[in-house]
Amino acid sequence: MISSLSALAVRYVVDTKDGYANLREEANSKSKVIKKLKNNHEMVFWHEKGEWFCVGAEPDDKYSDMTDGYIHRSQIKLHPKTYTISSKDGYANVRNEAAANSHSIAELKNGTLVTKFEEKGEWWGIEFDSEDGTPFDYGYVHKSQLKKYVEKM
Repeated sequence: MISSLSALAVRYVVDTKDGYANLREEANSKSKVIKKLKNNHEMVFWHEKGEWFCVGAEPDDKYSDMTDGYIHRSQIKLHPKTYTISSKDGYANVRNEAAANSHSIAELKNGTLVTKFEEKGEWWGIEFDSEDGTPFDYGYVHKSQLKKYVEKM
């Protein structure tokens, strides 16, 4: 079961027994199928509509655009590289480079969900929402400030 999330840059992946899920035009099972997404296909969360998530499915190649549509919440799970900010200070500084002396570009409170996209020594590159609501900001956090997020069932 996926809990209600307000963060925009949270990523999900398709996870079904059938090996695929339908991305639909509207939030119902009778709606036109826009695209079939294979298991582990990545998407970003936009908003919820009942038991359906409006998402942006990542393109199949670098020449295509993201495809927006609806997918039933039972057919997805959080991206396996989802982490939560967990610092004794109650927040973590996000830096523009993987170094302690690098400029701080944001401050994320404990409990904020982020997606890890790379590791540079003790620093992890993350994707996050900025406080002004802008999705898809990128920066670096020391790995000691993050812990693996476990979905609550």
